[in-house]
Amino acid sequence: MSTCYAFWRWSQVTSWTRILVAGGILGLALLAKTNALVLYPALTSGVLLHSYFRPECRSMKKTLQLIVAFIVSIYVLNLGYGFDGSFKKLKEYEFFSKTFRTVIEAYSFQDSALGNIPIPLPAAFLEGIDLQRRDFENIDESKKSYLRGQWYDNGWWWYYFYVIAVKVPIPIWLLFIVGLTTLAFCKRDLRLESFCYILIPGILLFALPCTQSGFSHSLRYVLPAFPFAFMIACVSFASAKPFIGLRRRLSCGALIWLILSSLSAYPHSLSYFNEIAGGAKNGHFHLLDGNLDWGQDFFFLQDWIEEHPEKQPLYIAYWGILPLNEMNLTFNEPKLNADDPIPPGWYLISVNHLRGEYRFGKPELHRFLALEPIERITNTIYLYHIK
Repeated sequence: MSTCYAFWRWSQVTSWTRILVAGGILGLALLAKTNALVLYPALTSGVLLHSYFRPECRSMKKTLQLIVAFIVSIYVLNLGYGFDGSFKKLKEYEFFSKTFRTVIEAYSFQDSALGNIPIPLPAAFLEGIDLQRRDFENIDESKKSYLRGQWYDNGWWWYYFYVIAVKVPIPIWLLFIVGLTTLAFCKRDLRLESFCYILIPGILLFALPCTQSGFSHSLRYVLPAFPFAFMIACVSFASAKPFIGLRRRLSCGALIWLILSSLSAYPHSLSYFNEIAGGAKNGHFHLLDGNLDWGQDFFFLQDWIEEHPEKQPLYIAYWGILPLNEMNLTFNEPKLNADDPIPPGWYLISVNHLRGEYRFGKPELHRFLALEPIERITNTIYLYHIK
């Protein structure tokens, strides 16, 4: 978001100082997250579109400054990696993703003079993109996708639309729609600048994960697009006509609703699901994994165990990567046979295990899903009592 803001400020006053700052911030964005690469086509499209509709902004100087900004960003990226492997020849790379290998083979980069092209990127940066691409391709179908109670070997381009439909608070949707409507009545220059420096980058940042359909996973992949949506939502409070009074009352009401809705899930905010999804209680039916649980409820689990020493025998199936044996928590894991009755006792089970999360190998715990928990310790840990 700060990158687009810097380029927007440069579009207002075309100066070398502003464009150098903008290029530096773009480089920092690349160091923070590789999907910032989409900002290159996003900003290029935005600048070209802005210049097309505002002929007075066209100049060779502006084009030159934009090129310099991109060069500065690449320099900052290399600086952040200590120039490790910078300008390594293309033929010296070993790629693992199907996408990269197909391109290399199609254009014979390894066996022609093109293979001697030095790549002006840190080697680890490019290799990281290749490995991430290989993961998203999911050729061996080792990664599963969960949706509405079922596991699948593939993902879907529309998956993240479903995720935001059930995870994003309804008042945020309302503010976003009102903001877009309000923007349509704003001054022409404001509409143009909002489209060029807010909507285009936001749309591309959201669209990038949608193209990765080897598997579909977590809301975090589209989070970089959220600040741009929030900027549009803020327009709902603007003074543009028409219906200023009605729109502001509606927006203030949505803001209050948003606060109350957020507080309803506090302090378990990660497991929040909106009212359309049935709230956090029904969240594990829609989505799992990082959309719901990163093992963040460990301390609530620990507190409950300390407060209920009489609950014996106690069995715990905790989903997370914390080394529990190193955190002063001793417990027995439930060991069930497929056809035998569940042994008597108290069972604390993470909802990821209830839904058969495939990576930790406890499919037998799926049997508890048919039972009614006697208590929900948190939105991600349920308590069962078998007599």
